[in-house]
Amino acid sequence: MRSIYLLFFLTTLLLICSNLSAQKVVNSSHDEPLPWVKGNLPSQKSGSFHYKVVQGEGKSLSEAKQNALQQLIFEMGSEEGSRIKAETTYEIEEKIKAKEENIKSSFQNKIIIDQDEFKATFGKVDEYYELLEDSEGIRYYRCWQIYAIGNSSKYSIPKLHYTTNYGFDSGFRSFIVPGWGQLYKDDILKGVGFLASEILLTSGLIYANNRYQYNINRSVETNSLSVRKEYVKRADDWSTIKNISIAAMAGVWLWNVVDAIATDGPPRYALKNTKLSYALSSSKATKYELVLTYRF
Repeated sequence: MRSIYLLFFLTTLLLICSNLSAQKVVNSSHDEPLPWVKGNLPSQKSGSFHYKVVQGEGKSLSEAKQNALQQLIFEMGSEEGSRIKAETTYEIEEKIKAKEENIKSSFQNKIIIDQDEFKATFGKVDEYYELLEDSEGIRYYRCWQIYAIGNSSKYSIPKLHYTTNYGFDSGFRSFIVPGWGQLYKDDILKGVGFLASEILLTSGLIYANNRYQYNINRSVETNSLSVRKEYVKRADDWSTIKNISIAAMAGVWLWNVVDAIATDGPPRYALKNTKLSYALSSSKATKYELVLTYRF
């Protein structure tokens, strides 16, 4: 009997995994998911509010947003041990519809829930959505929203800033360990490629050096002039391979550092108060260029 249950569980798990892998992203609001979608919430200096991320799905984008909002209201009530009335939910939805244009542009509007046993204030901080297509060709929207929730209306809703430039944060990592900067930016293929290349080249250098030393030692030990010349010739060949390996290691290491600095990564939070910023970018016309920006 246990074997049957185990087989059923594994089959169900396999079907779920296959369905998830069959989903294809047709379109999205941003090029890549924002950091809070992946569970990396913004740092919080104020204790007057906390962040909450909710998700909703629907045949249309407006339906997905509405379901995400309903999920937020349900979770807020559940956390406080209260059930938010249907009338209150309807009023909130109408308020958001009335402020829809403002919410789309700045996400700085606050909504107040004032129910007998439950009071709270919340405001949408940002949102991200995807248009998905399953294995049967059916399309639907999935929307993520992040809210700032507080117990009073005195707090100000923060505005999130993002950047895809990692600059010397990733460059320094690749300077220390080849591929580390790429892995830091979630570029697994490049990161593993640079690291594996350096390991292979280092292994080749060690082997070439061992063969060089072996032939040098043999040339010293032999008394035959012709044999000594042969060992010296072989040692010179392995010395050339050593030099090529060293040059290749240096080239890959330099390429790895420049790539870590110049290429963009997934969105991350940006410091909006930083006056001086720098970026190393690449283009077909200029190859690589260093851009310094100072905000007055």
